Amino acid sequence: MSNPAPDLWGLAFREAYAGRLASCILRRDDGLAEDVPEMMASYFGPPEEHQVELLEGLSGRVLDVGCGVGRHVLWLQEHGVEAVGIDRSPGAIAVARQRGCREVHLGTVADLDFPDGHFDAAIMFGNNAGIGGDIEGCRQMFRRLARWVRPGGRLLSEGRDLLQVDYPDNLAYYQANCRAGRPPGQMRWRLECAGRVGDWFYLMLFDPETLEGLLMEAGWRVVERLTYEAGLYVVVAEVPE
Repeated sequence: MSNPAPDLWGLAFREAYAGRLASCILRRDDGLAEDVPEMMASYFGPPEEHQVELLEGLSGRVLDVGCGVGRHVLWLQEHGVEAVGIDRSPGAIAVARQRGCREVHLGTVADLDFPDGHFDAAIMFGNNAGIGGDIEGCRQMFRRLARWVRPGGRLLSEGRDLLQVDYPDNLAYYQANCRAGRPPGQMRWRLECAGRVGDWFYLMLFDPETLEGLLMEAGWRVVERLTYEAGLYVVVAEVPE
């Protein structure tokens, strides 16, 4: 029997929470590598300004998809909103609970289940619109979320346009994906921490038009697109009534 893959994200979050994370490498499969302890530490800070503006418009019961250590769940709780978080990292969920998140579940949209119309809204911040890994995975994820959110309820999905993100060689990466028949914005990464190496994982970076098309195919109605600097955008969608 093979050993289970190490929960490197959980390890990094636990070390950051304890103030011990000195180095943590995020490596792309074309060789790009970044030491990201500051990025890991940022997950323990408040939501970004544009996210706060969006969170302020939410009420009722809100699902945070890919909640990590509870950055947005805690903000919502503190502002009187019933927040539920889900994440695939056991370590992240453990830290979220230690920090005071009242309801967080271990798992993904694909392997958890909630009643139809259970939530008034869902959020996917920090590129989490692409955590389905590929086009079909994301389409199925959005379709399932459209069942969990009530008619008239909203989804806030944040993404970054690959060609606008300030990473070296992004154009070459985009072109290589096209030549190989892969989605242009599909990126493969792994985390390396404390002498251990995590599994490769896929993350989709969509251009806004592609993300909006997937949402509509999955049963959402696109309400608006908010654009920010460096390719960052948020698509606001709702379940038709």
